[in-house]
Amino acid sequence: MVAQFLRLRLAAASNAHRRRPTQLLGLALSALAIGALTVAAVWLLSTIAATGATADALTEPRTHATTAVLLGAAVTVLCFVVPLVLGADDRFDPRQFAPFGLGAGRLAWGLLAASVVSVPAVALTVLAVAQAIVWGAHPAALGFAIVSVPLIVATGLLMIRVATSLSAILLSGRQVRDVVGLVAFASLTLLAPVAVLLAFSDWSTTLKAPDQFADVLARTPLAAAWAAPADAALGNTGAAFGSLALAAAYLVVLAVAWRALVGVLLLTPVRERTERHRVHLGWFEVTPKTAGGVIAARSISYWGRDPRYRTSIVVVPVIPLLVVGALLLAGAPFNYLMLLVVPVMCLFLGWGTLHNDLAYDHSALWLHVAAHTRGINDRLGRILPPFLIGIPLIAIGAPITAWLFGDLDAVWTIVGVGTAALLAALGVSSVFSVLAPYPAAHPGNSAFEQPQTADTGAFGAQAGSFLLTLIVCIPTLLMGWDAIFDGGVSHALTAVVGGATGVVVLALGLWLGGVVFDRRRPELLAFTMRY
Repeated sequence: MVAQFLRLRLAAASNAHRRRPTQLLGLALSALAIGALTVAAVWLLSTIAATGATADALTEPRTHATTAVLLGAAVTVLCFVVPLVLGADDRFDPRQFAPFGLGAGRLAWGLLAASVVSVPAVALTVLAVAQAIVWGAHPAALGFAIVSVPLIVATGLLMIRVATSLSAILLSGRQVRDVVGLVAFASLTLLAPVAVLLAFSDWSTTLKAPDQFADVLARTPLAAAWAAPADAALGNTGAAFGSLALAAAYLVVLAVAWRALVGVLLLTPVRERTERHRVHLGWFEVTPKTAGGVIAARSISYWGRDPRYRTSIVVVPVIPLLVVGALLLAGAPFNYLMLLVVPVMCLFLGWGTLHNDLAYDHSALWLHVAAHTRGINDRLGRILPPFLIGIPLIAIGAPITAWLFGDLDAVWTIVGVGTAALLAALGVSSVFSVLAPYPAAHPGNSAFEQPQTADTGAFGAQAGSFLLTLIVCIPTLLMGWDAIFDGGVSHALTAVVGGATGVVVLALGLWLGGVVFDRRRPELLAFTMRY
């Protein structure tokens, strides 16, 4: 039976080239992404091993242990989260084999064996072997590292199968899948400070938080198999055996869960999609039945569906990584750089996505003009999406970065600066998007397909709105600097001043932007029709 499933898997792989071009492109990009992540992980392991070879004998195993455990936990989580969120079409869905009368047990083990012939299985095998090679310099850990190889691969494959089956059962509806995707994206955005920590910290000498975090993860099923050789290298042979036992027990639990899910899926028929005659208005049913509410609903829909907005949003959590990385290379202290993460994200969330928002409407702006929509309603509706993202970002990101900085009292300063940056950027952008719009990518096009025009004023609008946002935030920035370094101003006062500054600038920006919109309706309509 296993041999038949393996032959079927190989036949499906050999016939992959017969798919539609879009499907082939998706498969190629997925394989490249998995390959790139695998190469990066192997490079990280090899780099830590190379630097550890010249380090002190006591710190080398500690560095290896932290790296291996954190990387292993990340791999395990990705094996579950990615299939669950993406919910890709599974050609080896157990429901496809229901007509053949196979038992749930035989089908479960056959499908699991067939999953060995896949790109994720190759990536997991490479990572597992790489971590064993890293521990080769530690005789006490080498045996545990070799034993952990099959545990790591089997755990990852079972996590993928369980997640794919749960996605087929729980996330079959398009609306549910969209919500899960938005939650996943919000989680990645809010965890950007943690990504900065893992990417740029010098774990062996300057930062102890990853070591402590790794110690916690090592006692969980997420990284138990990766932690066993680490425990042995550190002289904790009993803990190493315990980690292997925990990893094996977790593998048994996953196998039982996979067997149960196959049984459920065999009794759950694949439902064909049927057309519903009911009309759902989506966000238009949630927002107030006013002009501003309708524009807000349309803006939220754009942010979720328009690739131009999606590209802008994806850039937001990347910018702090680049800023912090460049400053770290210049020799800036890591803990102080953590103070920049949330304010920088708030600044680019409010400015980068809204200062030319009106140009994204293209010819659809005539609806606002024809309906005599007031400018203040137009301005209010457009700020809602970044506002809904920015407030949770500040609420969650500020405590995390304050903890990484080393002073929880600094959370109020981060809140104040982040709030001022977000609201001020929204207020200034509300004026500049109607005062100095410039050509943008047309609806349906990529965000990188800019119209070929000369002398559009794009640089002036971008630089002017960005600099003005920074200028109005200067008082809050100075108070935050004093609260952090001198202590002459309290953190709470910085939060109050930052919040007040943001509210005032936002209110003035909305009012002035509305006035400019009302007075420049013909010019704005002519601009959108021209470009």
